[in-house]
Amino acid sequence: VLAEDGRRLSLPISQIKVGQKILALTKERKHVFSKVLGLPKSPSVGDFIKIKTKNSKHELTVTPHHTSLRCNQGHDASFEAAELKKGDCLHTTTGRDVVASVVRLPATKDDVTFTIELAESDLVAVGGVYTHAKMAKH
Repeated sequence: VLAEDGRRLSLPISQIKVGQKILALTKERKHVFSKVLGLPKSPSVGDFIKIKTKNSKHELTVTPHHTSLRCNQGHDASFEAAELKKGDCLHTTTGRDVVASVVRLPATKDDVTFTIELAESDLVAVGGVYTHAKMAKH
């Protein structure tokens, strides 16, 4: 996750703190730093999906049901990570990029799954790829 606190820092999700501002994307596709309102975590069960992009070498690991935005065919569409395939287009911090690989990984007993709750956006940059977060209800 890319954090802002006077300087931009790249941090693992496990090191993000409530109250910190992290890079997010608005519905209008504007880059903003949105305040983290919550960061609940739970033990992981099942598999993970590891995604790598081609041009900018972005990488993230998510649960199969985690949603992101695919930018294929001239419009944005939400999809679950389990549906993603090589050649799909994703929104990244450096623009649109193509998926180079999708690998299914088993969860271990020590793995945890995080949910990022943001103040003003529902898309957060994780591993350079914009993926859905949970927008806080006002």
